[in-house]
Amino acid sequence: MPRLLIGDSICRMETRPGARICHVAYYAHKNKHLLQNRELIQIVVGTNDLGALCNECIIDCYRALVRLLMEICPGAKVQICSQLPRLVDTRTTKQRQLDIARDVKKMCKQEGADYAKIHTAFIRNRLPVPFRFKADQLHPNIAGQAHLEVSLIRAGSKALGYNINRDLGRGMIREERKDSEGEGWMIRAVGHELC
Repeated sequence: MPRLLIGDSICRMETRPGARICHVAYYAHKNKHLLQNRELIQIVVGTNDLGALCNECIIDCYRALVRLLMEICPGAKVQICSQLPRLVDTRTTKQRQLDIARDVKKMCKQEGADYAKIHTAFIRNRLPVPFRFKADQLHPNIAGQAHLEVSLIRAGSKALGYNINRDLGRGMIREERKDSEGEGWMIRAVGHELC
């Protein structure tokens, strides 16, 4: 049974706007056939929700996403991965991200999902590591991407109890949508086959 990673633009080295939690839920609902019979579903999303939603709303969105994924894939292990630090506005988002991480971890325990603390590869001495980010101070650069992929592999291996394949490059899925006014905008719901 294959594993699947669904994430926003943080997951790949592109600077297009990333998906929010509700977009990933929409993607999951519309693509149920791609999600069925999975062993592990890793979710890396939420950074884009920081500016739009309060902490409680973000937790509720995660809870709804976890419940939806567990309904679609009852036998799969669902893993929510921690948000990466945002170097671009770390002073205003650092405490919120810590609070959200604590609450998401608690919610995952209540819902029977797994929580993966992947952000630690991007922090040193309680501050984001600048040399792991692109010039936009939001997306990982090549070195940061390598650390992210290793962190995701370790988190997936820990959740399943055995080592998983390191290849994250196959199965990329992009979805382009338009808003109600017909303006084009991009959400990225990216699925990477881990093996």
